[in-house]
Amino acid sequence: LFESSSGNMAFSLSVLSQYFGYDKMRAIISHETNLAKLEMLLLSGAEIFVNQEPICPDPQAQNSGIALAKKMAKSAYWQNLNQYANEANPQGHYQNCANQLIEQMDGDIQIFCSSLGTTGSMCGIATSLKKLNTHTVGVVRKPNNPVPGPRTLQQLKMIEFDWQKITDEIVAESTERAYIQSMKLCRQGIWAGPSSGLNLAGLLTYLRKRLKDGNLDKLRNKNNEVNCVILACDLPFLYLDDYFKYIPKSYFGRIYHQERLLNGFTFPKKSKEQKTIKCSNLLKEVFATKSTHLWNMLSQTKEITTNAEYVLIDIRRKELYNTGHIPTSINMEENTLVNQTDTLIEQFQNKTLIFICEYGELSYLWAKIFSEKGVKAFSLDGGITKWSELNYPRLSNACPINRKK
Repeated sequence: LFESSSGNMAFSLSVLSQYFGYDKMRAIISHETNLAKLEMLLLSGAEIFVNQEPICPDPQAQNSGIALAKKMAKSAYWQNLNQYANEANPQGHYQNCANQLIEQMDGDIQIFCSSLGTTGSMCGIATSLKKLNTHTVGVVRKPNNPVPGPRTLQQLKMIEFDWQKITDEIVAESTERAYIQSMKLCRQGIWAGPSSGLNLAGLLTYLRKRLKDGNLDKLRNKNNEVNCVILACDLPFLYLDDYFKYIPKSYFGRIYHQERLLNGFTFPKKSKEQKTIKCSNLLKEVFATKSTHLWNMLSQTKEITTNAEYVLIDIRRKELYNTGHIPTSINMEENTLVNQTDTLIEQFQNKTLIFICEYGELSYLWAKIFSEKGVKAFSLDGGITKWSELNYPRLSNACPINRKK
């Protein structure tokens, strides 16, 4: 078996492959995968293939682990189940998880809330619960707020399952709130991880919204109750270091005689440095003009002048860059960044870098890397997708002026 996953899917397939007599299970993992997950996969017997990609990959990217697994599946010796497009994903949740929930709740469920990753659990469970008139809430993570498993709203545009059809409401939650709610569940004896915490945080946000709008009573059952279900879909143990990274120190008890510890322990200081820049601010800071004026300059093929302090680096693949990019931006694919990091840091030491990718996720990672090396660096919030949605000026190698009518 060959699967792009570093979490529950890879671990489960590794165990099951041995049970059913498969020779090998190879997990393609992101280079960002933490050590605890790597150790878990090795313990389960999996072989590891490390791919240079973000934790939540683009299923359409040709260099992604997903694409690599598909290529391997063409061999007679490997099988890729592909959790991102395999209909058995939502179907399994429809046949099993949904029936378990209905049985446990006696069919009396007013709200079902789940985070959206591959969206298989939402599509499968919600399809069944809709027969009971259950209201469905999907939880996404806010941009640049890492939580293992769930995606941002922009990243969900890459998912093949029709999750929009079955999801009534969308709630976006932060990393901090996900980990805090997970911690609270653990302190009640429910050992649920950060993805589960994201589910609970999203549900509470949604309930507060309906309560404020005066619409919560519409969901009450005949007993005047609103029965809510979330999925506790992960455990906290693989992410213990992250709890102390994302949750404020005030949530934890004091350590007495800490100096006696053989292994030192410190709470990391929370960085207040802003690593993102909004599209409107980029337009103002770099081009010092309005969108309409910049469009006119492009249409008249006038020379574009920019603030010399800034360098715009588009890290998408060349073919994507050619279809449309921000004026004056240079194309520098991620492989170049990886191989020439030190050289580029020296080259741009006195510049302000703005990294640009499709949705603002991968560029955030590189802004963080360069910032930690002492370079002033930012990520374009929302990426080229947000820039295009605002109809801000962009160039195309095929069509130099590509303005929407």
